[in-house]
Amino acid sequence: KKAAAAEQGRPAAGAKSAFERQKGMLPWPLDGPIVASFGRIIHPLYQTVTMNNGIDIGATAGQAVRCIAAGTVMYTGSMRGLGRLVIVDHGGDYLTIYAHLEEISVSANQAVAAGTAIGQAGEAEGAQLHFEIRKSTESLDPLQWLRGK
Repeated sequence: KKAAAAEQGRPAAGAKSAFERQKGMLPWPLDGPIVASFGRIIHPLYQTVTMNNGIDIGATAGQAVRCIAAGTVMYTGSMRGLGRLVIVDHGGDYLTIYAHLEEISVSANQAVAAGTAIGQAGEAEGAQLHFEIRKSTESLDPLQWLRGK
């Protein structure tokens, strides 16, 4: 069965996808400080709790945002709360989301390599990139996947 799966370009049952094998070694989508961490965020004044499904990375307007791993662009456009964004499918149910983009420089169904410029930061509250990694519908902490700074 493993050989048949491999011939069809799918990982064999139990085998890690190419994306999964890079956990902890993936490059950052842009260079900047983390301005909001993954997980529960408690508002300092109102004490309301929200969930950050990714991390927010400080950027300079116009700074290139790069795809962290090879994949196929699933979606480009806008979503409420995320502004202009790009979603990349990395196979094995893994997706990355790059949001609050000023410019998008890729198209849906486009194959992208690690390091491909997919857009420019700068749309949101003081330029920043909202970045998520998901496996199916589960949000994963990007800091466990990206190279240590």
